[in-house]
Amino acid sequence: MNSWDFWSVISLVGILQAMVLLVFLVANRKNYFLPNLFVFLVVLWLIWVQAEFLVIRRSFLIHSNLFFGSRHGVWLLLGPLVYDYVLSLVGKKDRLTWKTTLHYVPFVIFVIVMPLAGLANIPDRVISYGMLSVLKFPMLANSWLDKVYGYVFILQFAHASVYLILSIKSIVKSQKELKQSSSDNRQEKLSFLKSLVAGMSLSTIASVIFISVLLTSQWYVREMDFVYILPLTICVYLLSYFVIQQPFSFRRGDVPQRYQKSGLRDVVTVEHFIKLKDLIVQKKLYLNPELRLNDLSEISEKTPHQISEVINREAGVSFFEFINQFRINEVINTINIKKAQNQRISILEIAYASGFNNKVSFNRYFKKQTGQTPSAFIQKNQ
Repeated sequence: MNSWDFWSVISLVGILQAMVLLVFLVANRKNYFLPNLFVFLVVLWLIWVQAEFLVIRRSFLIHSNLFFGSRHGVWLLLGPLVYDYVLSLVGKKDRLTWKTTLHYVPFVIFVIVMPLAGLANIPDRVISYGMLSVLKFPMLANSWLDKVYGYVFILQFAHASVYLILSIKSIVKSQKELKQSSSDNRQEKLSFLKSLVAGMSLSTIASVIFISVLLTSQWYVREMDFVYILPLTICVYLLSYFVIQQPFSFRRGDVPQRYQKSGLRDVVTVEHFIKLKDLIVQKKLYLNPELRLNDLSEISEKTPHQISEVINREAGVSFFEFINQFRINEVINTINIKKAQNQRISILEIAYASGFNNKVSFNRYFKKQTGQTPSAFIQKNQ
């Protein structure tokens, strides 16, 4: 039996880690809604891909038309799964429909139907040497379909890239929609998600470039296959952790309607604004990092779009920015109290206790409101 090399160990560890993530995703049943389902499938997909790499690295071939999925186009599954995950997370897809299945037609045809029908039977030597060998050395192909699948092997990464870019656009659009409706730092969470999807997109685009270089040159090192699988694996793991830690949906229902239907007159908005500020201050609602427009609506007995209108007219900012102003004031007051009492000042502890749950968001809004970074503010007022 061959000894285990570095890449084989990495593949095995990756598979075990993915299995652990599946357990956590399933254990989170009470929050297990449609977005989590898509991520669950992405992790299953990753196990499939890594198991294939492990088997090939161990020079042990499984005689199955389905197992060596990357040769048949299994990466055709990644893009649609991530895209549907993003759509369901931001509230643009709340159930599975027949239109959803259309995104998976290429995967079904090339990876399931044709191999099971016996139309695509990739030779063992092609699996061992890689699909690029069919394009560089046509004599290795059994039929013209082998050569077709050689191109499918390349195009599947481009296919994933397109869906991942569409996912990024959906996240950006959702960020704009949420700007006027939420105060719970979901903008930063969406930014983190956007970075993850961008990382996946860069990985798949780099894969197309990398494979194209291999195809047009004599240079080829088999271990270099991991250049595109490892970064993608890391992004999928981070995505899984993101889902486990943030199991809520960025719902479109939180976005307020146009103000003309609010029923508020100009003469009463000032009164409503004063009462709204008093309510927020007296109950210290801003200390809740998950405070939403709908939550304030239930407490104040005003509709979400009425509250949004009042804040925009009288404060000139969004609900999100308005609540963060109270949080920054709370941070400053706490710093002053601790300084007067000669107590240790931990700026992040104070920020989290004041309603922030994201360091990046806190630093940005603190500087926006005070014109200084938190550390500079403390030093200047020492």
